[in-house]
Amino acid sequence: MVTLEHTLIMLLLLISLLKARPRLPAWLRWAAAAVVLFALVAPTARIPLPRGRRAYPALFKTPVSPEQMPAVYAGMLAARTAADLMTAPVIAVPETASLNRAILLMYQHDLKVLPVVRETPQGGQVPVGVVTRAGIISHLAEGTR
Repeated sequence: MVTLEHTLIMLLLLISLLKARPRLPAWLRWAAAAVVLFALVAPTARIPLPRGRRAYPALFKTPVSPEQMPAVYAGMLAARTAADLMTAPVIAVPETASLNRAILLMYQHDLKVLPVVRETPQGGQVPVGVVTRAGIISHLAEGTR
């Protein structure tokens, strides 16, 4: 039985395959997406695996069929915390910084999202928003109209 959690994980995997992996050839991304979609819409269907070869050998030590992928990813995600994947130290930009400075920081540190912080009277910093690559591109596109 496919649960809501499994469905969400499969959809995240699908989005990751199609959008976040531009380095992969397009045909490979679409083929992988087709497998994910097939596993999502037909969870009881059987996909024949090649004989004598492992399924997904680079990711797993034992063969994993497409039907097992949602449960495998759910287990992998349940075992991790945000601290396992976070970037430290936090790279942030003050809200008074120029857009050029924000773009430079994002480029230097290969960031897609840059926190914007405000200085507090006590000398600390409070997050007040984020600058994103998509937001910068939208801003620049609007300026050319």
